[in-house]
Amino acid sequence: MRNQLLRTRPQVCTGFFYPWCDREMMVLGNQYMACTFVIDDIFDDAITEHDTDTVAVFAQDLIDATRLRRGYGAGSITRAWADLIGRLNESRSSGWIEMFAMDNERWIGSYVTEARRAKTGMSLAEYLAHRAWSFNCIAFLQLAERLNGIDIRPEIRALPGLVDARRLSSQWGGLQNDIWSADKEIAMGYPHNAVVIGARHLSCSVTRSITLVDDILDGLMNQYQAASEAAVAQLKFECVDDGEFAEAAGLVENYHAMTRGYYDYYMDSKILRYHPEEYMSGSATLRPLHARDDIIAPSNDNPPRQPR
Repeated sequence: MRNQLLRTRPQVCTGFFYPWCDREMMVLGNQYMACTFVIDDIFDDAITEHDTDTVAVFAQDLIDATRLRRGYGAGSITRAWADLIGRLNESRSSGWIEMFAMDNERWIGSYVTEARRAKTGMSLAEYLAHRAWSFNCIAFLQLAERLNGIDIRPEIRALPGLVDARRLSSQWGGLQNDIWSADKEIAMGYPHNAVVIGARHLSCSVTRSITLVDDILDGLMNQYQAASEAAVAQLKFECVDDGEFAEAAGLVENYHAMTRGYYDYYMDSKILRYHPEEYMSGSATLRPLHARDDIIAPSNDNPPRQPR
């Protein structure tokens, strides 16, 4: 797994996502980024092998860890996740903590959906709604508050323009990811990818499906830009003074940086996250060689973190 993280360079993605936060916050954000990379690979490998039991147990352990409940699984990644969530929650309002927990729960729960639908697949409409959460960038967008040292009012977070901008940014990033990961996921037989869905639905080539997904991306970007403009207009109405408006409008700018960052990350020639030959490395099974069972297996010598 260490070699996989070295190849995928999560720190590069973190740098693109949060260009204005200081070094301490960048480290904290990168720990979240690296954890999500590892968790995503574990779930993807289990779903590809139709290992629904692993998906269900691991998902519940992570949800319990997200809420810092007693009794969550003691695998190393689950312990690391709970520790990280505890540090991210420090000095935050109850509203932010609840919002961030719910966003992470929706992301984690999306893998359970994917495991259940691995054989039947999804329609485009189902998949677009699902992709907003399965790509997890809604949580990353919310994390921008924590890393930039602000904590806006719940009434501001709930403005329709901001809600729509977060959803559309995550959908755009998710489909961008689908294009870059298509070769790897076709090689592994992973069905939850817009390119794969298009090729199967229309019985067309992968190249043709990529073109169609690219057209959808153009539409999502137009919607995202409109939502962002609407968000700024709504912020001018909702914010009570110039300081509050500056903080909230700064979040919209961070949304732009992150949305652009999805593209820049994949364009970095040193990123090898989705090269099938690097990912599989001659593995005799569908599970890549970097995957390790002990990452999620319980360990009695490391007791679970207790809630604060």
